[in-house]
Amino acid sequence: MRKSEIYVTKQGVYTVVRPVGRLGLLEAEDLSATLEAVLRGGERYIATDMQDVDFISSTCLGVLVQTHHEVQRRKGRLVVGMLNPEVRRIFEISRLDQLLDLESDLPGLLQTSERLMERVEALRPLTPGDDEADNEHGS
Repeated sequence: MRKSEIYVTKQGVYTVVRPVGRLGLLEAEDLSATLEAVLRGGERYIATDMQDVDFISSTCLGVLVQTHHEVQRRKGRLVVGMLNPEVRRIFEISRLDQLLDLESDLPGLLQTSERLMERVEALRPLTPGDDEADNEHGS
């Protein structure tokens, strides 16, 4: 049986966690360790891209709930996105669709996040140590 893989990337303010395959009982430890590492890194905005997940166990759902609570405590946001209909139904049956932030347009959310980050960076004031500030003073 093929083990699930989990990819982590950064897009705008979000750290995107993208598991691939089946998220069963055996994969819960990997999912938990990945999300814990992201949180230890200081991230407060996490998006889980579930488009390539074909099953999620109750144990993995519990990992997402724990992560949701920790992110809320840090005043951040956990988004669960791109659920296929079968996996979405598991969230609905367990009523986690009422607790967790399910996002059908995850790419749109991430793209908006990237644009906002670009605007914030463009508005960031230059500090004396910046190259551009040094060039203005003829240094």
